[in-house]
Amino acid sequence: KVPRGTCTLPNGRRGHRVRVTTKVDKYGKETSWTVTERRSNAVKMKMGPVVEKHEQKSVEDCLPEGEYNLQFQDLDGICCRHGQGFFKLVVDGQELLGGGGF
Repeated sequence: KVPRGTCTLPNGRRGHRVRVTTKVDKYGKETSWTVTERRSNAVKMKMGPVVEKHEQKSVEDCLPEGEYNLQFQDLDGICCRHGQGFFKLVVDGQELLGGGGF
């Protein structure tokens, strides 16, 4: 049975629908993140420092099964000194990781 929320890759195989949602603080242009494949370190998803202050942005893609790293960068974190920022990692409709302090 294929789990709910999955997607189809360009090669026709089933993948996993991955969505990273980020709400930035007052200094949104400091915030960026990447999702990289663990073995090859190849960037599979990213969000550059282009989000305006206190805005929210989601990036979604279909990724093959595998191991990945999610890395955030921000000069002072996204919560709570300069606003109530947060991030969420959702795979196939299920939130796997989230928070604001880092």
